[in-house]
Amino acid sequence: MIGAKIPASVWRVGVFVNESPETIARIVLDAGLDVAQLHGTSIARGVRIWQALSVKDYVADLPIQNLEAVLIDSPVFGIYGGTGNTWDWTQAPHLKHKIIIAGGLDADNVRLAIEQARPWGVDACSRIEKSPGLKDHDKMREFIQAALNS
Repeated sequence: MIGAKIPASVWRVGVFVNESPETIARIVLDAGLDVAQLHGTSIARGVRIWQALSVKDYVADLPIQNLEAVLIDSPVFGIYGGTGNTWDWTQAPHLKHKIIIAGGLDADNVRLAIEQARPWGVDACSRIEKSPGLKDHDKMREFIQAALNS
């Protein structure tokens, strides 16, 4: 199991784009995931859910069971995250759900993003990579340190 090597104190989040409930359930079980981050038309049951939406698509009343949080990302048509584009964090919605902000975050701007949006969490992807899909451990450490010092 992939998740077996990760300490129990670290949440294992699977990112799913346009996947069926059956596929998500199998992967959550096989990988020992704690949370399913859903993009596009993905639907999941029986697991904590973080629903990803662009800042322009956020709605207060998402009819999703087990919805723990909403991940708000940059609006880029046809692309589900990882663009490196930022957005106006002062526009982060503070409504019914816990908010996670994403979109172009790195060690240089995460502190400002947290100050402006006051999110429950932050998400980083492309700006902490050496190359697409390969995380840079130094950039990850710097990002986490900057986020924790906010």
